Amino acid sequence: MDKKAALLRWQSEHQIPGKIQSFLTGSHDPTGDWCLRNVLHGRQHRLDILGPSEQINPPEIVDKIYDYLIQEHQYYLRKSMLQMWIRATAPGEYALLLQAQIRGAGTGHAIKLLENHLTRNVPEVVALHRVETKPWYPFRTDLPPKSMKYDLKPIFGPEILPLGDTGHFFHILEWVPQLRNGYFKLPELLLGAIHPMPGDRLLELHCGSGFLGCQMAKYFEEVVCVDARGISKLSVLHNIKARRLTNVQYLQESVDAEFLATFFKKKGPWTVILNPQAGESLPTGIIRNIAAGPVGRVIHIGSNLDVLEAEIRRYRRAGMLLRKMIPLDLNPTSNRLEIALFFAPDREGVLKMGSEAVKKAAEAENDPEHILRGLPAARMRRKPPVKPAETPRGEAPKKPVGPRFVQKDTRSPIGGRKKRV
Repeated sequence: MDKKAALLRWQSEHQIPGKIQSFLTGSHDPTGDWCLRNVLHGRQHRLDILGPSEQINPPEIVDKIYDYLIQEHQYYLRKSMLQMWIRATAPGEYALLLQAQIRGAGTGHAIKLLENHLTRNVPEVVALHRVETKPWYPFRTDLPPKSMKYDLKPIFGPEILPLGDTGHFFHILEWVPQLRNGYFKLPELLLGAIHPMPGDRLLELHCGSGFLGCQMAKYFEEVVCVDARGISKLSVLHNIKARRLTNVQYLQESVDAEFLATFFKKKGPWTVILNPQAGESLPTGIIRNIAAGPVGRVIHIGSNLDVLEAEIRRYRRAGMLLRKMIPLDLNPTSNRLEIALFFAPDREGVLKMGSEAVKKAAEAENDPEHILRGLPAARMRRKPPVKPAETPRGEAPKKPVGPRFVQKDTRSPIGGRKKRV
């Protein structure tokens, strides 16, 4: 798929303003997260190797661990496990996250055998931990789960691990893109696009391990990382201490309108980074309160084009102008494409006429609250219906030509099975 042509078509069809800058493209390097998952084939469960794409062959360590797990004496472990994530940490090092339940003495003995095998024969593995979850279903490490409780059972090695050679750290349960190279370049790309000035402050919402905020900290007077999850708190606080970041602060808060209304009583100007979970739309009031605060610019990262189209309209109604877009092709072997949208307050009054149109539409509906909530797209534009072009008798109607990129599924596809047992 030609992602660039498809993105241009999406921008043209939906009349999305703003300039599209050059793509940030990752590589096909197999270094990243791989998964060994129990998959049902007919009536039997078999162990499959899953990765970022079918086009990427797994590294040697993945095959080595797979060959050990399919041995007969590991039958009880295979039966009790849902999956095992092989997570890339420092260059040449990996950490294993085993999602399995202890079902009798056989499973416990099998896990002990696995631990002994790894410590003696696989020095690349620096950590092994077991996790149980509620609800009990396979989770993904590249997307933060919506509602899942974790019970981590350390076996050996640290829980906080280095993220490549960036100097940053992340918790073994923390979400990180499956392929790393493009993600590592993201802070530098954002800095080159916003050009922070002395006295600027950075607010990173949905921060995860705080990678963006911590990597960009020296260019801002103050950095605040916000996330509601306890795993995120462990990651960010470890980075603040280990990297001696004196101007970085972590807040364990839910990102909602009430929090932002209180937060923006602080002195600005603020640069706000939003990376909503799984590319979902923001809750009511967040965009309005950001636009009303001492905010100089907003960077909104999303992967669902249908959601982003609606979010752009919400920003415009709040008085924020879309200046430019940077596509982030972090996994070039998949159909997934993320976009960083750059908004700034409309100080020149470019959106003034549009705001008047929204006000009149809300008054026509006899509901003044529409101005606060934002009108649906259908009420924003009341264009006369376009009659379809007549087709001469005997000829088939012409179909539109060109790529069409409709991305309703925000999940990053992972490759199909490689081996069976």
